[in-house]
Formats: sequence, C-alpha cells, structure tokens
Amino acid sequence: MSGKIIKDFSDSELLYSDTMKDWRTHAGVDIAANKDTPVTAIKDGVLKKVYEDSLFGTTVILHHDDSGIDSVYCNLKDATSEPIGAAIKMGDVLGKVGSSAVSEVNDQPHLHFEIKLDDNFLDPKQFVKFEEVDLSLIHISEPTRQAEI
Repeated sequence: MSGKIIKDFSDSELLYSDTMKDWRTHAGVDIAANKDTPVTAIKDGVLKKVYEDSLFGTTVILHHDDSGIDSVYCNLKDATSEPIGAAIKMGDVLGKVGSSAVSEVNDQPHLHFEIKLDDNFLDPKQFVKFEEVDLSLIHISEPTRQAEI
C-alpha cells in the first residue's frame, strides 16, 4: 500500500482531532488510501493479535522477531483470518482499508499505522519509507494548549 501521510506521528506535540474535537498525541501515522485498498505486511513476522479496538477499530498486530518490534495496522475491514502465531511474509495481505476507527471517522479514508517496541510507541518513519507528508492536513497545537482527558 502506498499513500501520503495525512496525520503524522506525535508523542509530544498535540494534534487536533476533527473527530474527537480535541487536542491529543498521535501514536502512529495515518496513510491516505481509498477504502478497500489492500493493506500488506511491511516485513516478515508472526501474527500476534487480531481484534476490535474501541477507538481504532479492526486491528492486526505482527511481531517481528529480528528487531523485536510490533507493527500495528488499524482502521481495517476484512482482517486476515490466519491463526494467531501464523508466519506472515512481507507483502501478505492483512486486510483492507476500512472505516472502523471511531476516533478517526471524520478523516479521509486511511490506514492508521503504528510501530511499538516493548509497549512504547516509536515513529514509524524510522522504520518505513513513506511518501512526503502533506503538511496542509496536519494541525499542530499551540504550546500552551492542554489535552482534554
């Protein structure tokens, strides 16, 4: 899958959520794509989990033993039916871009993609090459803005 990043990773700067109508961090990147676009594994791994997340919808997590990272694919439809523990190859289809993420439903169709290491979120751009970020679609908070909890 390819596409522009429409919302960047931010673990310190607050970004505005058009859906939630608040300012918050963003633990992944949102990659624009048409609904039903196949979402594929970024590298070989093992299927760790497939579940419905209350905010990010249908989610698939792959574990990559060679680096210890997990790649997380959210806002899917038709997620893989492979059994947990199955070997997944780079390029294998994990699902399709959907609209299952209630926390991002007002955004254009996209894949919400995260990288985790030991339960810490890392900037996916450190691991995957993406097309140029479309800065016109990113809202960065003012320094004094506080997130609503």
